[in-house]
Amino acid sequence: MKISQKSIEYLVGIVTGDSGISAYRSGPELVRFFNSFGEEDLYGQGFPSRHQYVRDKLTELNGTERLRKIAAEAFDFGWEMEEAAEDAAFQFNKILSRDGFKLVKKHHTGFMQGHEYIQGPLYFEVKKNTGLALAAPEILLSEASLREHSAKVARRIELGDYSGAIASCYTFLEEFAKLALKDEGVEFNENEGDLRKLFRLLFASRGMTVEAETPDPFKPILSGINSLVSGFYEIANKASDRHAAKLKPAQHHARFVASLTYSICEFLVHSRDHRRALNR
Repeated sequence: MKISQKSIEYLVGIVTGDSGISAYRSGPELVRFFNSFGEEDLYGQGFPSRHQYVRDKLTELNGTERLRKIAAEAFDFGWEMEEAAEDAAFQFNKILSRDGFKLVKKHHTGFMQGHEYIQGPLYFEVKKNTGLALAAPEILLSEASLREHSAKVARRIELGDYSGAIASCYTFLEEFAKLALKDEGVEFNENEGDLRKLFRLLFASRGMTVEAETPDPFKPILSGINSLVSGFYEIANKASDRHAAKLKPAQHHARFVASLTYSICEFLVHSRDHRRALNR
């Protein structure tokens, strides 16, 4: 498995925990991590900086099958942080797909609880990217998927992870827009991460842009939806854990973002279904 320097740099932040997405690993913990994949390093005097050590190890192992296993293991955040792992894997796939690979979400064997099957713990495998990469999380354009995502965000909010909840909403909206554009047959940049550009294309394909012939009662609503998307972009950059947070969101901020995410996507799903029903 041979990957680019950009992919290596993203992995450095995940393995060390310096990106703020995954758990922090100390120097001795980093040595144990790589030794579990066959290395024989010792931690002691003269040990390089944590960041440099991980970069050097990943560069040394680049092009080997061991790197494939290391990349997958790096996203094992533990069961209590599975949503964060999915979000991080999604962001990594946007870089990794250029190298011809992708992280694929898997689950260990689960168990039955009454009549309900409970999935086992989440894990990832690195596969060759042989087609369009629908990076984790795998989101369907359906109301059931919206409810599932809403429940995941609600759990994050209950745990007090308000920044993570907002980041999860942004990731969901990004993948929702991309899948909706594919559904509409609209060409777009697969690596685009700017919601404003993605939804501008989607709204145009759905006839949801404000034009001269748009009935007056709908103009404020359509303008408002476009403004909301711009607001999502701003709050995700300043109050989520996607980047260095500039604002510290409170619970009501996260709940508001989650509610709007669900409402916008629900409207788009139902409007699509309505149009298809009329054209039958």
